[in-house]
Amino acid sequence: MDILTADLDRQQLVAVLRFFEVCVSCTDERTLHDAILALAAFMGYEFVLYAYMKHTYDKSGMVNFVNLSNPATWMEEYHQKGYLNGDPVRIELEARLQNEPGFTHSILWDAYDRPLSEREREIIRRRSHHGLKFGFSVFNNSLDKNAVFLISFARRDRQVEQPEQDIGRFIVPQLNWCRKRLDLLMLVGQLSRRERAVADWLVEGKTNWEIASILEVTESTVKFHVSNILRKLRVTNRLAAISILLAVRYLS
Repeated sequence: MDILTADLDRQQLVAVLRFFEVCVSCTDERTLHDAILALAAFMGYEFVLYAYMKHTYDKSGMVNFVNLSNPATWMEEYHQKGYLNGDPVRIELEARLQNEPGFTHSILWDAYDRPLSEREREIIRRRSHHGLKFGFSVFNNSLDKNAVFLISFARRDRQVEQPEQDIGRFIVPQLNWCRKRLDLLMLVGQLSRRERAVADWLVEGKTNWEIASILEVTESTVKFHVSNILRKLRVTNRLAAISILLAVRYLS
């Protein structure tokens, strides 16, 4: 579905386009999170949470949960009782990915064609008890499946409407891209001014000896800076470091 042909009214279309603008330009989490909450409020949603694979170019595939406005009592119960493994949204998503390995999926909470387990029904009851009665989740994975992002919107008192799910499908690829850019910017942001100078020449393919000549320092000094760059970028070789540095240039 294309955003220009979607069944959105003028206000909804403007809200999505403004959100895209924030995703393209923001350089910190606070700006992103404020934009997400503002869009959620525009759609009439009180509760927002997202989960994503942390983009550090390591191979851990660690998934991070960021609670923007869900009740703290619900999140505490969710983690303490290990609801993640039995969460019907997660189970539904995994089933869809097996049958339809596409890049974006929208899941309307509790509108399932399959019978739910007692564990799933318990989670739904407890979730509703904390006020998250009506909601939906939207998932996006990258082409090479090394970047994933899921966001959930919920409220107490109104069923989910189709344009809201459409908005979710439009924004989640941008969120995936934006979150990746922020992670990489935070990594590179740890570099000192001198390390950045060395990093710039690494990207140009210069050897330690060549960088030392350009910066008028010893080769040992360059090796010291390169070692710090690898450590701060959480990689083990120059090629991986260059990949991060190039990705930041491209995504910025």
